[in-house]
Amino acid sequence: MKSIDCSIIIVNYNTCTLTIDCINSIALYSNGFTYEIIVVDNASTDNSAKVLSVDKRIKYVQNHKNAGFGAANNLGVQYSEGKYIFLLNSDTILLENSIEKFLKFYSNNEQLLNIGALGGLMIDRKNNIINSGNCFPTSKYFVKSYLRISGIDFKINEKLEFQEIDFVTGANLFISKAKYTEVQGFDENFFLYYEETDFQKRLTNLGYKNYLFTDTRIIHLEGGSDDGTTKISNFKRIVIAESKNRFLRKHDSLYFLFAIIDLPIVLLRLLNNDYSKSENKEYLKRIFNSYFS
Repeated sequence: MKSIDCSIIIVNYNTCTLTIDCINSIALYSNGFTYEIIVVDNASTDNSAKVLSVDKRIKYVQNHKNAGFGAANNLGVQYSEGKYIFLLNSDTILLENSIEKFLKFYSNNEQLLNIGALGGLMIDRKNNIINSGNCFPTSKYFVKSYLRISGIDFKINEKLEFQEIDFVTGANLFISKAKYTEVQGFDENFFLYYEETDFQKRLTNLGYKNYLFTDTRIIHLEGGSDDGTTKISNFKRIVIAESKNRFLRKHDSLYFLFAIIDLPIVLLRLLNNDYSKSENKEYLKRIFNSYFS
């Protein structure tokens, strides 16, 4: 049996059409290497199971619940057979043979550059570069943002083929399976948001370096699993804040100082008329608990 160079893992949650479009772009452009596509469905309630389970181009893995992004990717890796893992969002579209570029760059430079994770440039449909990665967030960064003092964001230099970066976006994350296993995959305590940041922070703690590879671009539609409204749902704002607190508590020695400053900010946010009293009550309860657990 022929060995598999790369296992491409896509997490699907009620994004059947987007996932099919993503798979089609992979099939259209990916050649010159062997690969498999693994779709992990997080208990979608649309027609995903009916459509994706019969697609012979993929391994379809049905999760029994919506376990979140990190846990679903960990499950997908369990089914993978490739030497390399490529995590790809369902709301992305390849424009060229990006995966072969990742594969060649990673395999040729893995030892020389001590590569941990690798990601490309994320763009919108107008070819504008959007969130492709950044510096690791810190308590100091968030306090500065509250005071409207600019933090230090990563600056992309398109003239360089690659740049060292703290973390690349989880929408396209290429890594060897050996290193994925070494870092023990995603921390499943992160349901959504900051999970790829934590993952790559732990890679750097092991001595590896993460890189932004600027020689390929991938369209990221963003928010394909959201309901499409402009208002952030109460669930989403809670999960973002919980994940932020979990990341800082885990990795930042100044976290408790941040929590003391953050709590009054949270209380002020309760004045936001976009949310009901019951939503604000749930928000306050969950965020307060997240400072400690």
